[in-house]
Amino acid sequence: GKTLIISANNNYLFKGELLALNDVTIINFHNALLPNLRGRNAPSWAIYHHLEKTGVTWHYVDEGVDTGGAFAFSDVLIDKHDKAYQVAHKCMLAGLEAFSNVISELLEAGFVPCLAKKPLEYDYLYLSKDIPGNGWIDTMQSTIDNYRILRALDYGPFNVFPKAQINNDGTYYTVRTYQFIDEPNGKYLNTSENSIVLSDKFGSLKLQVEKAEIELR
Repeated sequence: GKTLIISANNNYLFKGELLALNDVTIINFHNALLPNLRGRNAPSWAIYHHLEKTGVTWHYVDEGVDTGGAFAFSDVLIDKHDKAYQVAHKCMLAGLEAFSNVISELLEAGFVPCLAKKPLEYDYLYLSKDIPGNGWIDTMQSTIDNYRILRALDYGPFNVFPKAQINNDGTYYTVRTYQFIDEPNGKYLNTSENSIVLSDKFGSLKLQVEKAEIELR
């Protein structure tokens, strides 16, 4: 009989004969508003690209990666302090709600009409090897930009990305934790043995660090 395959948070790419079967329908959840931010770790790339809004898409699976026809969208707002794991959680909740709105029709009719996709702004397929900012904190760029990279890398206890690195006057460090403080020019903060403070007109970024034996990337 007819088979519905539901793919969510799944790394497997469906290929070949399975996609050609007339009695098999495959749908996939993606945590961005397609066709933007295709591929892996979309919440991180939404933060990295300064987006104030991202979202989720349910779409049919075809031979491409996140290229099939979309039949459900839902928006997700990004707070200026949201980390990647927090945006991912928001997307999961939005995805569940969007799914609940279409699953009955999909089961009864076997098909939900496709919707027009969102305007294309970020036409790039992100792979698991792609790392926001290449995982580096740059002492020459603004605290806001560095904070954005740290937030994009941050999946809490889950090791999605390596810890960020920083080259501070020729010494390499790994960033263990970080804190953005709305105190321009680091008025009350100082760099110490285990911490580095970056300050500018936007605020201060306090990094708890440990010395790296070798350059990791």
